[in-house]
Amino acid sequence: MQTVRRFRREVPEIPRSRRFVAEVLARSGRDASDAVLLVASELVTNAVRHGNGDVELRIDVDDKKACVRLEVLDDGHVKVTAPRRVPSPTAVGGRGLHLVREVSKRWGSGFDPAGRTLVWAEMAATD
Repeated sequence: MQTVRRFRREVPEIPRSRRFVAEVLARSGRDASDAVLLVASELVTNAVRHGNGDVELRIDVDDKKACVRLEVLDDGHVKVTAPRRVPSPTAVGGRGLHLVREVSKRWGSGFDPAGRTLVWAEMAATD
């Protein structure tokens, strides 16, 4: 079952989005793994920093596959691509999608039917 919440595109919403993910997983009888919370934080942070409009976070817990799918949408209308190289150790940012790629089973991006930017990731429901 998919659960959806919208957040303002503001930095204080990032920890609120992590709490939302933890609450949804708790209601489904699961603990929020570090990987799931990290991915939620990174995807919402990217939407806050680089997107437009409100941020929509969708969570789908698939008990049959023991999988959690997170989807983050915003009105940016921008195709998100995989990073080409790892940033230097002194770089301030640029590691978020590398982390998402490493801890997710699968991830990707595209657009929803309304043309909004959609970035998603699937992870094991437990570590």
